[in-house]
Amino acid sequence: MKKLALYFLVSTAIIFFTSCKKSPPVPPVNTEVEIRVKNATPWIFYDCTVNAYNYGSVNIDAVSAYKTFAKAYRYASIALSMNGKPYSIIPIDNVGETSLANGKYTYKLTYSATDDRLNMELIKD
Repeated sequence: MKKLALYFLVSTAIIFFTSCKKSPPVPPVNTEVEIRVKNATPWIFYDCTVNAYNYGSVNIDAVSAYKTFAKAYRYASIALSMNGKPYSIIPIDNVGETSLANGKYTYKLTYSATDDRLNMELIKD
């Protein structure tokens, strides 16, 4: 009986000490996307807003500062004023779209005089 108790005690101690190893720390995963706006139109952007983030004014042929998004797509909801008129791009939904991978991106905005509208192009920085 003493051998059985000793065997149980030793087995329990071995299991306890070998199972208490600490695993190495896991580095945090960056789940952020940084996006800026490039104005490729002949007018200054005023009150430029992308998915509720206000970039303020963006000069002609200039880029804004980056804003950090937890999640973003290749197109976005954009509203701004230029040449004395309001313009917007409003996507219907993100169905079937894959969110952007972590990193820095630029939404390049151009103007089409033919149909008086704003166009957007995604550029990976």
